Amino acid sequence: MNDSSTTLKEKVENIVSVYIDILLDNPNLPVFILGEIQANPENITEKIGLSEEFILKSVLYKQLKEHIREKGLENMNPLHIPLNILALTIFPFVAKPILTSVSGMDEDQFREFSEERKKMIPIWVKDMLKIE
Repeated sequence: MNDSSTTLKEKVENIVSVYIDILLDNPNLPVFILGEIQANPENITEKIGLSEEFILKSVLYKQLKEHIREKGLENMNPLHIPLNILALTIFPFVAKPILTSVSGMDEDQFREFSEERKKMIPIWVKDMLKIE
């Protein structure tokens, strides 16, 4: 997020890939974090190392603001993008029991589905941001 040598497109691809890899290795992590958010909402940002400064002063946030301005998307709050990335990345793991039940996916198929999302999510985010 704070590497000024990478483009916005590269950051999106890297973030999605790393998050999905972490979740494939730790599939219960999202449920744990959601539980912590509910139990201790005032302390969760400290526990996971997030702060206003971490997000709003990050290279990613600055690149998003600049890109949004350049593309004439001024009505878009830059925070929508990291939130959408998180939602698109994490929710399939939260909903995995439902997803696998209604689709008949086994563990290997879910892993393959998640690997496919590594490619799809950056495409969707680039479309949102009008990145060529």
